[in-house]
Amino acid sequence: MGREDEGGGGLRVPIDRQTFERNRPFRFGRANPEWIHNAAWEYMIRTRQSSLAARGEHGVDDSFADQRDFCFARFGSSVTPMADGRLIVVGGEHEDFYDPDFIIFNDVIVLRPAAGEKDVTSDGGSIEIYGYPRLAFPPTDFHSATLVGDKIYLIGNGGYSEDRRYGTTPVFALDTGSYRIERVDVAGSAPGWISRHFASLSPDGRAIIVRGGKIDHGPGDESYQNHEACYRLDLDRFCWELVSPRERHRRFWFRCPKPSMVAIDEVLESVLVGAHWLPGRDDELAPKYHLAFEGVRVKFEDGLSGLRMRVEGNLPRDVIDGWVAGMKSRLEEVTSEKCDVQEVADWNEANQVMNAEIKKTLSKYGHAGLDDDLWMDYDEP
Repeated sequence: MGREDEGGGGLRVPIDRQTFERNRPFRFGRANPEWIHNAAWEYMIRTRQSSLAARGEHGVDDSFADQRDFCFARFGSSVTPMADGRLIVVGGEHEDFYDPDFIIFNDVIVLRPAAGEKDVTSDGGSIEIYGYPRLAFPPTDFHSATLVGDKIYLIGNGGYSEDRRYGTTPVFALDTGSYRIERVDVAGSAPGWISRHFASLSPDGRAIIVRGGKIDHGPGDESYQNHEACYRLDLDRFCWELVSPRERHRRFWFRCPKPSMVAIDEVLESVLVGAHWLPGRDDELAPKYHLAFEGVRVKFEDGLSGLRMRVEGNLPRDVIDGWVAGMKSRLEEVTSEKCDVQEVADWNEANQVMNAEIKKTLSKYGHAGLDDDLWMDYDEP
């Protein structure tokens, strides 16, 4: 294992401008793995600041160059809690593709929270940063991470467009002891270039089940397509197997007059009996409303239009209908208002209704001449 010391160590928060400016650029690792000790990177992990905010705090020139800063304000990373208290965070991206600070990472961050804490803080807990050569482990985001014994299997990702191999599904294995990453050769017909999906270990521990997410079929397609098939990765033979070419994904729209009054996590905990929260960082909102039940992910998103729920796979109708009735009742109890529930095949219908209502409201205040096309478009949660 290689090790590089860049900028000293210890709990140095805040750090001086010179240390930050000298050590802030991201670079790929030089070994598999390379343990990188970098004070500026540790500072960014502890503070969760954006690159822009950190440069502003330290008075660093904000002009953009070819380099990108290391940053831990990410989405699309995976978080795997370990039995010994470690949190193993893999990859993720900072900002969207059109932003000058956009970058996708290929690192592994090992967080060891202090006793009684859930995460590393500005002055507590320890951090280990592992880098990898790009050829050994390409930048990854929106992959899945499944712990099997002492290995974490990383399946799929969004990645940079130049790294995508359409029709294939990348699989990597991370050793949780040495932190070495190896590409896994898998036979069979793969799901394709999949991301934002859910993977779970089968009850017998001999396969990883992959559901949901998006499939990128390559240049020319207008957008990712929803993935509603179910695949099984056999861990004995390392072979993909198609379980179902299409599972039923049910979508519900809860229209609540006062969504801001609702603590969604409390509503879900009291209703979705038997489901468990999926791991995620406290500062990353998306995983907060993701739960799993019997190998199926249930996703939620709240906003001005109310609450949206999507069940990504086959579950008994009575279970889902029970959840829907319980959530409706709980929402009405919390808001003291009637809550309407509509099941939709996709979100186009809900988008049409929502935008029509918004345009009607704005027209009352003299906002005429609005474009007839949808100007608010909520995608799958």
